[in-house]
Amino acid sequence: VCEKGQQWQAALSFLQLILDDNLLPTAITYNAAMSACGNSKQWQRGFCLLEAMRSDDLVPDVVTYNAAISVCEKSAKWKLALGLLGIMRDADVVPNVISYNAAISACEKEGLWQQALELL
Repeated sequence: VCEKGQQWQAALSFLQLILDDNLLPTAITYNAAMSACGNSKQWQRGFCLLEAMRSDDLVPDVVTYNAAISVCEKSAKWKLALGLLGIMRDADVVPNVISYNAAISACEKEGLWQQALELL
């Protein structure tokens, strides 16, 4: 709900409540909070969640990376989006059409058609 309503503060508060109650958040919890941050152009917070997820010994999957790349796309952070594609490959996570679409869109928003075309 927070993700769809662009309520990043509520999403982060919910995640903090989970942690405060000594419960273990799942990748889905982190992905939803990351998406809420992306929808509100809170890219720094989205990246903090990616790092926090790793700190909680959760392994990012393609959905997680897609959420992170979408955070970059919505915040016009094309270099970070392309960097995440490389990190995915290094982690043996195969980018999918959503990954590439978000990265291409991040490049497009900055008028970087050549970089976008190189992803095709």
